[in-house]
Amino acid sequence: MRPHVICHMTTSIDGKVTGKFLETPQGLMASDEYYRVHRDFHADAFACGRITMEGSFTGGWYPDLKLFEGGSVSRDDHIADPEARFFCVAFDRRGRLGWKKPVIEDDDPGYDRAHIIEVLCEDAKDEYLAWLRSVGISYIFAGQKEMDLSLALSKLYSLFNIRKLTGGARMSALWGWSQYTNPSTRPPGRSSRVSSRICRISLHKTGCGPLQESYGSRKKHIR
Repeated sequence: MRPHVICHMTTSIDGKVTGKFLETPQGLMASDEYYRVHRDFHADAFACGRITMEGSFTGGWYPDLKLFEGGSVSRDDHIADPEARFFCVAFDRRGRLGWKKPVIEDDDPGYDRAHIIEVLCEDAKDEYLAWLRSVGISYIFAGQKEMDLSLALSKLYSLFNIRKLTGGARMSALWGWSQYTNPSTRPPGRSSRVSSRICRISLHKTGCGPLQESYGSRKKHIR
């Protein structure tokens, strides 16, 4: 079993998920709408890739791992807080994110107090795993050297009881790729469609167009 995955992001009309367009009045309006819709999903978890997590939460900080060198850590999944019910899922294949606390602290209730789960590959450094344990952060393994999204989702469902999960561009790309390259991972009777909510901004050289919204099933295309 796996969570219901909602790919949720704000994009420009030409498909960019970040850039100067977000600083325009229309971009700020779209961002406000994005966060409002995100809260309305009432998901058990939100997921992002390393770059988004760095920009939004860790600020690029990374711990000094010298104190944790020399030890060996088994590649068993680690549940740091069995009582947690709301989660921040970080797809961080090599273990490069620096967290100072085991939970997110944010003014937006759609993110605040989410317990952090690192999704790693088994070749992550022992000292990084030891450091995560010392901070009180959970982690799971999903693949030896490359990310296995289907395995990650199955573990998030079974170990953390995550039934509904939202994700952005990284999740959309991983999910679409896994569905197209490995049809056997799809639930019986399911196509390769995912639910999505898209806030789009029409941008033109002469100015900014109106905010547009669409909702429904959107087939993912892998080039």
